[in-house]
Amino acid sequence: MDGSDWRSDGGWAIVLISSVNTGTRLWAYVNYAPTRPLIEHSGNGVAKRKVTELGTGVVGFVTLTTHGVPYNPERVVIDQNNDGEIDNADRIRHPGNNNLYWAVRQIEPPVQYGATYIRWANMAWCR
Repeated sequence: MDGSDWRSDGGWAIVLISSVNTGTRLWAYVNYAPTRPLIEHSGNGVAKRKVTELGTGVVGFVTLTTHGVPYNPERVVIDQNNDGEIDNADRIRHPGNNNLYWAVRQIEPPVQYGATYIRWANMAWCR
């Protein structure tokens, strides 16, 4: 179109709009841990890694082996009261035996969502 260039205020341009977000989802409960799961290993300098479930906002922390290595596939222990710690307050009752356990869930592969589209833009507003 006449006057459509980035050096003038006249005319129009086609603009590509793109957005991609990555979120993590957690699968259903896969385990009830009878002892407090390890989420950080100070001896190896491994800090806890927080995971937030896409859509619901449920928070958990990646569980580690006794050597400070994440489980594979990675599992997270759920922070029931969302205080940033895994402690006795996070235990829930097991439906089978009514004892208190820490709920451990498995991480589903990250999902990407978003859109890409084009639109017309008035050059007077693109400066």
